[in-house]
Amino acid sequence: MANQTLAQQLRDALTTSNGRALAGLSIAARASLSAHALNNEGTRNNAQIARQINVVAGDEVAQVNAVSGDVLKHGFVDNLRALALAAGDAALPLCENCRRGDPNRLNEDSAFKLALSDIGKDNAKVVDEVVRRCVIDDLAGLLVTQGNRNAPRRSVVQFGWLLGVPEHVRTGNYTHVKLVPGASDNETEGANSGQNIFTRPASSGQYAFVAQLALNRIGYNDISAQAVLDAETRRRRARAALEALYLTLSAPSGAQRNTQLPHVQGATGAVCVSFGPTPPVLYSPLETGFEDQMEQIARAFGRLGSDLALLRFETVGELGEVLSAATGWLGAGA
Repeated sequence: MANQTLAQQLRDALTTSNGRALAGLSIAARASLSAHALNNEGTRNNAQIARQINVVAGDEVAQVNAVSGDVLKHGFVDNLRALALAAGDAALPLCENCRRGDPNRLNEDSAFKLALSDIGKDNAKVVDEVVRRCVIDDLAGLLVTQGNRNAPRRSVVQFGWLLGVPEHVRTGNYTHVKLVPGASDNETEGANSGQNIFTRPASSGQYAFVAQLALNRIGYNDISAQAVLDAETRRRRARAALEALYLTLSAPSGAQRNTQLPHVQGATGAVCVSFGPTPPVLYSPLETGFEDQMEQIARAFGRLGSDLALLRFETVGELGEVLSAATGWLGAGA
């Protein structure tokens, strides 16, 4: 499979589908980023501290720069919101809170609160309301606890940490000055005035990216085990989810983008697509040869070419081709 062209791989995936709709997919990639500061621990005096995390490196544990899955998912939600607002599609509704970026989402929506008063303690009906009212809450998940409830809408998309590959990532700290001509070194306490010196990190290297998307759970109630939305609405939401997922990697969001917009220099890896009950396989890009491992796992029990297909990509653009093609496997009308 490694020697196949992308066009051949896409044809094989279409054959594997055998007319079935795409159930889910996973992405494992090594992404190259330079001079970013997307995720930081906080500040110490006038120095900003880059996020660091421990990862397994052979027989040892190494500390590397990282971006949390929370930051990645926040970017996914922002992308999904922008797509929904631009589309103006009834299949992609937004509650008022999600429309303006309120992190409380439907939980602070007055119309939703009113609807809950008529539902009672039936969690399945609560999830139905969540799914119908907002595409962000449908895809990104929400826990409804008001009124002594415990009604979970589980996220259909999952992100791991974006992890620097040991020995392939570096973080430097750089001094900056806010130059105020004619100003003294004196600053009114807490006023952010005067001539300040501060230090910011910048990280560069190869990063391991993993994500999964359960397309068959979009518009579906896990509690009642029934679809809440019609097939066409679910397809439109799935298409938006695939585009938002691509933007999350191709145009990463996070902190310090105003002056440290990340240089995205490439991404290589594999997308595993599933057309049946077998979940798409995933293997960490922290390991060399992770694409081969994904293929070997997919072949177990004869699933590769049956329920699963593996598509390798060598560039960010090729990943876009794969995910764009996947929109054609969502079913008729996608």
